[in-house]
Amino acid sequence: MADAVGESADQARASLAKVSAFSAKHLLLIWLVLTNTVAFLLFAWDKFESGGSGGNRISEFNLAAIGAIGGWPGGLLAMLLFWHKTAKLSFKLKYAAGFVVWAGLIYAAVLFLHH
Repeated sequence: MADAVGESADQARASLAKVSAFSAKHLLLIWLVLTNTVAFLLFAWDKFESGGSGGNRISEFNLAAIGAIGGWPGGLLAMLLFWHKTAKLSFKLKYAAGFVVWAGLIYAAVLFLHH
């Protein structure tokens, strides 16, 4: 009887670990899809809908920040597709710093998910 209870507890822990890993992986995927979509749309808005320099521009800080917290690939894709912010060295340096943060967060997430 004690072995059955021990096995039951072990099975419950294993099941909980699977659910936790399943949830964390899906949460990370949802977060990356969301932040990349937002980054892409923000770059597009800033390029096409801001009305030039007098319109409601999105700050370079905000563009770099959304990249840093997960949307870096989406922002880079928008930069390349729309030729937006590609000539400004100061922004490219900010976005490169955002890449370092993004890469560190992705690395930490991968380590977390494999342990």
